Amino acid sequence: MDPEVEKLKNALISTSKEVKKNLDMYEGAVYSCFDNSNFFKNLGYRAYGIDIRVQEREKGKAADYECLDDIEQSIFILEVKRPSDDKIHPLISYKDKQLKEKYVLPRRSKYGVLTNGIKFYVFERKDSKLIEIIKVEDLESITTEDAKSIYYCLRKPKYEYTNLKRTLEQIKEIEPKPLTDEENRKLFYEVFKLRQTESGFATKFTRLVYELMSLFDELLRNDKKSEFLDGAYRFWKQAYAHKPSKIPESWRKLQYLMAKLNEEQLYKFMFCLETAHSIVAKLILAKVCEDNELKGVNALEKLKLYMSLEFGDKAINYVAYPFAIKKTFDVLRNSLVESLFEDDIFNWWTDIDMLVGKTHHEWKQKPNLAVENFGRALASIFFTLRTFDFSGMREDLLGELYQQYFDPETRKALGEFYTPIEVVDYILDAVDYKGEKILNQRLLDPACGSGTFIVEALKRYLKEAEKYENSDNIIHASYWCSKLEELCEKPKIIGFDINPFACLMAQIRFMIEIIPYYKKAKEEYPDFTLTTIPIFRTDSLEIETKTGRMQRQLHEASGDIQFSMKLPILKEEGEFHTIEFLIPLWEKLKIPLQGNKDNYFILLKLTFERIKENARDDKYETSVEELKRDFEPKLSNAETLASMMLDYANNILAQIKDLKYRYGDGRLVKSLEDLVLAGILKNFFLYDYVVGNPPYVRVQTLAPESKKRYNEIYETVTGNYDIYIPFIERGLLWLNKSGRLGYINPNQFMIANYGQLLREFISKKYQIKQLLNFGDTQVFADATNYPCIPIIENSLPEKNNIKCVRVIQPMDNLLGDIQKHISDRFYATQGYILFEYPQEKLSRETWKLMPEIEKEVFEKIEKACEKRLGDIVSRIFQGLVTGADPIFFVRILSESKNTTRIKNMLNNEHEIEKKIIRPLLKGQDIRRYGVKWENLWIIYPYLLEKEKNKATLYSIEELKNQFPKTWQYFLHYEENLKCREGGKWKIRKDWYAYGRRQNIEMFERKKIMTQVLANKNSFTLDEEGIYYFVGGGNAGGYGIILKEGYNYHYILGLLNSNVLEFYLKNISTIFRGRFYSYGRRFIEKLPIKLPKNKKEQKIAKEITKKVDLILKQSKIRQKVENFPDPYFDELKDQIEEWDEITYRVKASYKSANPIIEGNKIVLGKKDSIEDIRINSKIKREYVLESLKGKKFSKDQEIKILLPRSDKDMETILKQHKEDKKRLEKIPISELEDEINDLVYELYGLDEEDRKVIEEFLERF
Repeated sequence: MDPEVEKLKNALISTSKEVKKNLDMYEGAVYSCFDNSNFFKNLGYRAYGIDIRVQEREKGKAADYECLDDIEQSIFILEVKRPSDDKIHPLISYKDKQLKEKYVLPRRSKYGVLTNGIKFYVFERKDSKLIEIIKVEDLESITTEDAKSIYYCLRKPKYEYTNLKRTLEQIKEIEPKPLTDEENRKLFYEVFKLRQTESGFATKFTRLVYELMSLFDELLRNDKKSEFLDGAYRFWKQAYAHKPSKIPESWRKLQYLMAKLNEEQLYKFMFCLETAHSIVAKLILAKVCEDNELKGVNALEKLKLYMSLEFGDKAINYVAYPFAIKKTFDVLRNSLVESLFEDDIFNWWTDIDMLVGKTHHEWKQKPNLAVENFGRALASIFFTLRTFDFSGMREDLLGELYQQYFDPETRKALGEFYTPIEVVDYILDAVDYKGEKILNQRLLDPACGSGTFIVEALKRYLKEAEKYENSDNIIHASYWCSKLEELCEKPKIIGFDINPFACLMAQIRFMIEIIPYYKKAKEEYPDFTLTTIPIFRTDSLEIETKTGRMQRQLHEASGDIQFSMKLPILKEEGEFHTIEFLIPLWEKLKIPLQGNKDNYFILLKLTFERIKENARDDKYETSVEELKRDFEPKLSNAETLASMMLDYANNILAQIKDLKYRYGDGRLVKSLEDLVLAGILKNFFLYDYVVGNPPYVRVQTLAPESKKRYNEIYETVTGNYDIYIPFIERGLLWLNKSGRLGYINPNQFMIANYGQLLREFISKKYQIKQLLNFGDTQVFADATNYPCIPIIENSLPEKNNIKCVRVIQPMDNLLGDIQKHISDRFYATQGYILFEYPQEKLSRETWKLMPEIEKEVFEKIEKACEKRLGDIVSRIFQGLVTGADPIFFVRILSESKNTTRIKNMLNNEHEIEKKIIRPLLKGQDIRRYGVKWENLWIIYPYLLEKEKNKATLYSIEELKNQFPKTWQYFLHYEENLKCREGGKWKIRKDWYAYGRRQNIEMFERKKIMTQVLANKNSFTLDEEGIYYFVGGGNAGGYGIILKEGYNYHYILGLLNSNVLEFYLKNISTIFRGRFYSYGRRFIEKLPIKLPKNKKEQKIAKEITKKVDLILKQSKIRQKVENFPDPYFDELKDQIEEWDEITYRVKASYKSANPIIEGNKIVLGKKDSIEDIRINSKIKREYVLESLKGKKFSKDQEIKILLPRSDKDMETILKQHKEDKKRLEKIPISELEDEINDLVYELYGLDEEDRKVIEEFLERF
């Protein structure tokens, strides 16, 4: 017996015996029995998640298992059933409706297996039927013959790509899986996903990336260095690469990357990742064309032809596959679309001939493992694609892959966010991109990314074009040839992006979308090909005519433009080579081009096609006759134009020759073409529609050169702007008269200081048609932070009412519902409010867009006041910024007379002096009319002189003498403190100081405090100047010190009122979770009503009294919450004796909820306090109250002062109970309601106004 068959037989017998021990075991347990017996391993399958996959059923149901070969072909589906179910539902009854219909047919599996661990039925798929070929009623008594049949049917096939003939025969037997099926698409995504399992298995795509990284290293070895790769990589790194702010979690599982991770390794990985995607995307495009039977486009035939010419019938070397793929791409360049398959920086892998030569004879003499492994990975990808059927597939497969590469973390780091299709559709509808007119209009996406807007616009364009396919006015024989040429050569849908990889993905997605029409064109004219997809790599924000990068010659009569471009070619001195050349201006060619700018674009495109073709043939000169021949089919006055373009073309060809002579590389002519064509489209064309999702990158992260240029070019940039600001300005400047812009971008420009100039620019010059503000609602997963959709028209803004939408919360079909009601003047639902707002009310100031009824109340509040908070304060100050919070922030564990044992945020314990710490609040600890201090302290190494309003850092000598333990503490963390801010503290003597000196002397003064971020007004008063608070970011606080003569209690009442909360929420920035910014620039604008007459003075006194009472009640509440310490301190002189109960908690508790169990007080599973001194019921109640509601961190020492006398205990508990009653008798909430009534009256607001404010605050 074949030993492999014997192993399988034993595995099946073992499985059956195990299952018979428990006939009620579930399907998953039966599967485990098969797995544990090595059933799958004996058939050649590796493991679950690699070549064994789960086929999910409905939610909550059992799963079935699929076994695949190395090119993802489904060999068999194993449907497992519960053994005991056989009597009710015979195993064979699942054959058709489940096994066949749900799994085997859609997955194109060769076999289907039904089993319950005892019975084992094997079916072979024949067309649409399942034919039973093996039937075993009891695996425990399986025959050798049946085991042999099972083995040879279900075993995993082996592929040897060095035997092309055999591989092709195996491939031919496979019926490709249609990607119209959702399960097949899931499999496709899994295959081409960047993923590695814990066991080390990497997907084929991941393996391709790894092999590219190895090839990258091989090509840059000093003795055989690829100058092209060196230049391309350095250029990519300098011009295009963005280092993620943090490494995405999905990347952390990639062993090859993480094994020797450093910054250079990360960049190399990203470069190779983009290279891998560009290769795979082109192969996918080729397969899509092949499956859609596009004439002349068959990658497999091209590969076979190359291999047969190179090897004949001999075994193939893996090294041949990269050469074959490159040759295939060359053929596709001529038969499909030229621009997609031309050399770019991601074609560096084609330099492998430097390592192994160009023929199979040389490959034998120069073996190279890196090239061989790359060839093997490439072959695996190529043949795996053969197992999928792309015909009829219209879903955006590449778009999905692109999003999986740029996971949310990475996209955020790159300033790029996914745009949901419903957003794209809404914007295209809102700018009115629909109907017959779009066939003769231009649309631009200036930050197209992977092409989502482009593809969706293209679908609309093609749908409109289809309507005229059979029109009586059309010459049918050439309809789609002319229509596609018009689409691409008189470009109707244009995309720009600065990232070459994004451009490539967008171009391929564009191409896949037009394939059905391309097919029709090829059927009309087999030789028809497109040369350009109108998506170009360019910096959209660069206006070359303003920056000198495209200069009009000083001599106006020349009528030329000078282009200048850096190429990824390194000169000897290490700089990139710059090429400069001239192109004639539109004005110079206007007459022979018959005044048609489309012809200008076509002329330059045809000229570059000639330049590229001659350069490929090593011919560095052209002629009038040659150019005339190129121009005649598409342009009138061909001879005149050829004469005019001759010198320009020859000048560029001469420079390409020079590059090839000096650097051995004349590639990347396409980069020059992109520069010119994009330059023309950017600087000389206007558009009917500008749409997109511009990037969100703060100006601080831009290269200084880019920042300087943008500051020179754009009139709307100011301060620390985000680059979506100039993208909006640029988009508006591109619009034709009455053209429309539609973006999705952050809403910050409406309120941020950096948006002032843009607000003025838009409000004065353009008509805002719609403004949808989604705030913090997270309506679109991963779309953007706090998005809005502005729809703006290039028309004068006179008497324009803006259709505004304020989204309150997510709802089903939100955008569809908004679109349905967008013509209404007012409409409100639970999800959003739609209203009109007069544009004339807008200016450079914050855009406070609100419904008319709210606007009236808002304006009433403003008119009632002559002062703003900023007018009556002497200081609004931010909290402390240490730059090393984990070291400076501590909690007290225990105390002695002069020192205290503390634990810092690094979880380390130390002893320091008491006098050097101060009570510290985080933003969340600052409450409305009170604080909830959480035993947090800050080490404060400063001498504070209050009377001088001065704080001086203790010198090292002073620390050593006065605070020796603290000095030792600082020495312990010296390296950490010196490494702050990139190591700038290493050379400073005051390395133990706070990172920022700001406001360090301000805290021990009477002050109003507020959180930086809060969901409601949360101002409180620190009457005695006890508290310090943190600053920076969104977790800190602000302090407010009033000028002399202003009443803190009165102002505090106003600040916490509904009136000012309504006002602030209409001017402030909103953050996720419906938190608002209470930063200085917002709170200083709050309108403060100062009493002017006796009536108002009386109201002010009432407000002050009630605030006094609230503060007293708040102190009582704080006393109750901090029980028993405040009570003990008050009664300390009366208490004769007491004990100190200490306990170190073993777990953390956000809000302790202890219970009494016998003599123990139980905090949680790990913590219970039992002490012989807690020896009475009343003492246990006392300890219970001491712990209730408190927050404890792990290892924190609890200290409870416990009177020995039950009488003293009763006194304390009695006071505690009375305080609780006081809080119940005069609830703070009722006092706040009374203050609100007074503030409404003070500000002159009536019942209707009050209703508007309170309804608003219910929603926000």
